Amino acid sequence: MSSPMPGNIELAIEALVLVLEEPNMAEHPSFPILRDLCAAVAKRETAYVPPQAPAPPATAPQRTPQPSPLFTEPPSFSPPPSPSPPPPADDGLLEPEEEKPPPAFKDDPAAEALDDGDWNAYQKEVQDGKSRASAAGTSPAEAVEALTSALAAEASLGQLSALTYARRSAALLSCGRVLAAQLDADAALALNGDSALGLRASGAALRARGRYEEAYESLAAAQAIDYSLAAEEMMGEIEGRVREIRGREVKRRNSEADERLRGRKARAQKAAAPPAGDPAGDPLAGLSEAGRAKLAALMAGGAPPSMEVLMGLLSDPELAPIVSKMMGGMDGGEAPRNPFDEAGVGGGCGEECGDECGGGESDESDGSMPDLVD
Repeated sequence: MSSPMPGNIELAIEALVLVLEEPNMAEHPSFPILRDLCAAVAKRETAYVPPQAPAPPATAPQRTPQPSPLFTEPPSFSPPPSPSPPPPADDGLLEPEEEKPPPAFKDDPAAEALDDGDWNAYQKEVQDGKSRASAAGTSPAEAVEALTSALAAEASLGQLSALTYARRSAALLSCGRVLAAQLDADAALALNGDSALGLRASGAALRARGRYEEAYESLAAAQAIDYSLAAEEMMGEIEGRVREIRGREVKRRNSEADERLRGRKARAQKAAAPPAGDPAGDPLAGLSEAGRAKLAALMAGGAPPSMEVLMGLLSDPELAPIVSKMMGGMDGGEAPRNPFDEAGVGGGCGEECGDECGGGESDESDGSMPDLVD
């Protein structure tokens, strides 16, 4: 049955009045319908919803809803910055070789005794070796062999050159012999620590071994002496890896410093903590069994203790400090002031209340206390 409209309410009421005035109407076949109608009116009268107004045309301007002053916009949330991705795998790393390094040389002390013919022969051998190493189409292995001959001739002349060692280091690195290249770079720097070519050779070898920080430092030192575009490009390739390594090192040092600080704090707290059984740490430490029993009885009473009980506890030298702290946080050993002393009498309340509390006016003639016992 559909909900009755407000216009039917008056008709339903009139029909109901008619039924009440004419009892025979209750037997009429339409009475059940009338009864249901009245029940529906009683239940749904308050639930009536008026018809909705027609929607405005599509061309009508839409009103922009204004935010309520009772509500505020939620704070803007920006996701935390994602960590920078790790650097890609380094394709320039080389595995240490098992091959023995080429021979190393030292200046021959007998070079001063060479005659002119031998001197010129060694000089020619040095020039030939360097020329063959620089010739077009020379392979890295052939360059290593030619520079080794030049180094041997330089040693015979007592004129080992850091540049020749640095050139052989670069040739060895081109052959994939990273350990031998590192040895030659170190030999070049041993002869001349300010050799830009030797520093670049050392940086290249260190970079091929994955020792990025040392490589960056060697290349930077070389750039300070003699700028090289190739060295600049290599520094750019490993700069991100150097930052990552140094960031991890900073985090490691900070973590170790925090661990040391926590250890010092823990040791200081342990040293400041009183030992077990110390009265400073346990206020009940050192109490006798009788004292503990009295305190237990005081705490188990539930109701506030009487003045007589408190005075008895305060008169106990063992319990007086603890009870004093319980009564008002007073310093241990200082008993609370007796209220009877404040009244100026030995007992009672100090007021002129006659014999009800057992204390009267004091005898001012001789300064003695009143006689409280007949």
